[in-house]
Amino acid sequence: RYATGLFLIAGCAHHQGSTSLQPRAGAATLTTNQVIQIAKGAVAKNDNWAERATYDASHETNGWSVMVWRIVGYDQNGKPLFVPGGHRLIQIDDQGQIKNYFRGE
Repeated sequence: RYATGLFLIAGCAHHQGSTSLQPRAGAATLTTNQVIQIAKGAVAKNDNWAERATYDASHETNGWSVMVWRIVGYDQNGKPLFVPGGHRLIQIDDQGQIKNYFRGE
C-alpha cells in the first residue's frame, strides 16, 4: 500500500558509469560523464527537474542511451522514489548530438 501514491521502481539507481568503453573506429570519444552532462542539459531545457533525477547512460551500437528518472522523494532508508511516467529516454550520437528525447507515459 502506497500512502502517497508513489511507486518505488526497483533496480533503478543513480549510475555515473565507472566503466571505460571502447569507442567505434572513427567515433568521437565521449565519456559517460560527458554524455550524462549532455542529457542533464536536455532535461533542464525541456523540463524543470534536471537536478532532481538519476541518469543511467549506456553506450550502444549507434551512440548512447540515457535513462533519466525524476526523483519525487525518498523512502525512510534514503532511496529515491520515482513516479510512473516520470522518466525520459534520451538518445545521443557519438558526436554528442541529441537524436531523440522521449517522454515517459
